[in-house]
Amino acid sequence: MDVKLETKIAPESESLFRSLICRPGVSILCGPNNSGKSFILKELVGPIRNHQNGIYPYPIGISRLQSLSSLPHARTTESELHKRYEAASKVGNAPRANTDVQEVAISESIASLGDLARSKLFALLDRILGTKTEMALWIPENRASAPYLEVDGYSAAYTSSGFRYITALFTSLMYEHSTFLIDEPELGVSPRNQAIISELLYDDREREKVFPHIKSIVLATHSPVFLDRRTPANNFFVTRAGNEIKIEQLASVQEISRLQFYLLGDRFETLFLPSVIILVEGDSDYDYIYNICARRFPKSPISVIDCGNDNGIGKVVRLTKKMFGDIQKSPYSNRIFCVFDKAHEKKLPDHCIEQGIHRDNVIVLRKNGIEHYYPRDILEAKYGKFDEIEFAGSDVMMGASRVPKTELARYVSSQLTSDSKYPEELETRLLTPVGRLLAQ
Repeated sequence: MDVKLETKIAPESESLFRSLICRPGVSILCGPNNSGKSFILKELVGPIRNHQNGIYPYPIGISRLQSLSSLPHARTTESELHKRYEAASKVGNAPRANTDVQEVAISESIASLGDLARSKLFALLDRILGTKTEMALWIPENRASAPYLEVDGYSAAYTSSGFRYITALFTSLMYEHSTFLIDEPELGVSPRNQAIISELLYDDREREKVFPHIKSIVLATHSPVFLDRRTPANNFFVTRAGNEIKIEQLASVQEISRLQFYLLGDRFETLFLPSVIILVEGDSDYDYIYNICARRFPKSPISVIDCGNDNGIGKVVRLTKKMFGDIQKSPYSNRIFCVFDKAHEKKLPDHCIEQGIHRDNVIVLRKNGIEHYYPRDILEAKYGKFDEIEFAGSDVMMGASRVPKTELARYVSSQLTSDSKYPEELETRLLTPVGRLLAQ
């Protein structure tokens, strides 16, 4: 029995979802399997059609295993193909289990292109893949024989599934729709070619040269390669909580690094690695140091990792050693920092050094509590003058003011700017060394 799942966009994500309907340029939906990325693409079909006065967006989710052994004689016009794609869009948007909505063969799509569009397609494939692509006849001396696609002197029937997917993707993009919905363009495509495709699609000027008709692309992916690092706000992290799909728009390079770390299973060896990794003990430490880095080094990919507590730092360091083998011989020999409170398990700093973390990068703060290292001017502007910070359970005492640690961390983080001044110990032991590394 076909049972409809009552999946829906979470109320707090409705405004972001609606923004995707008419958002210009490229929007990237990224998240784990079954998080709701394809669901969002399907849910966008109807609203985009309404916004475009009845014109459907163009769905791309083409099978990579279609045959390219021969091309049919062109009997289908572009307008007829458009109608079939619209029908496929209606099927794909139906409230039922996921199905492949791309129902037009690659070979038929290529054959239906006009000569100029097909020449542009072949030139694009050759530029990106380094191939020589052209039309040929099975019987060269007989112009009535069936045409086929020839790649580097051989039939395209012998090309890889990755080549077929790239061909299908660019063939679809040649059709003069203004809005495209692309599902998992990374399938079967090497990381190098993923990067080339993403650069072409995300650079407005380059895209305009090849696909001047395209105004908007919404793309769903699992691949960190398809994240837009130049414009963080083009990236949207998709998660599922029960039957609700949540959408979070990224705002900084640091958030992209954090998403990469999550998507790749917290495994450094598969990351497009950040320039610096900072391991901290808890929520308040994470909020504060993460926001310092976001403002002090806005263009640098820095991963600040909340390890939960001091023992958590030790666990992450051990995991890192297992993956790198020898941290001191890796590119991260001096790029991982461990930040401990004054109160910590005695052997942990030495343990981190033994695992390969540079001695100067194992920082034990002289005061207990990251709150001691908040900018004094920010605190006193809000809470007035006070002598020393004290603690009462999970609250911070500043003179007559008593504030929960998490609330204080959020407030201080929200007030930081690129010009904020920090206590000398934090500046000299962490921020200055990080700055030197990033300047190399």
